Amino acid sequence: LNILKDRVIRARYNAVWTPSFYFLDYNGKMYDNFQGYLSPEDFRIVLRLGLAAYYIPRGMYQKAIELLEQSVEQFPDNPRTPALLFKLGMATYLSTWDNREFREIMSEIRDNYPNSPEAGMWPWMED
Repeated sequence: LNILKDRVIRARYNAVWTPSFYFLDYNGKMYDNFQGYLSPEDFRIVLRLGLAAYYIPRGMYQKAIELLEQSVEQFPDNPRTPALLFKLGMATYLSTWDNREFREIMSEIRDNYPNSPEAGMWPWMED
């Protein structure tokens, strides 16, 4: 969509930058968005994060888990991998209500991606 010409769309989604990516359902409800240029690999990851953002609130945890596990395997060294792992931990926890695997994933993020924003999302303290 051309946000410069379509003021209704621009107002509805607070679209102020191009390129921008919006993840919407068939009714136009937004689940995720990203502003700015993406390399092809980053675009593929952002698409997966957007799809997971659609799956998780709908209770489609297993679909999200499979998608995110495949994505982490496919892009282990990308700077966006911690975001994939965080969403994976979220989907796993919500599917089981057992926080052990979530804690393991958060430990993996903290250990392997210590400078990522997700590493700072550690919600509890450990000695």
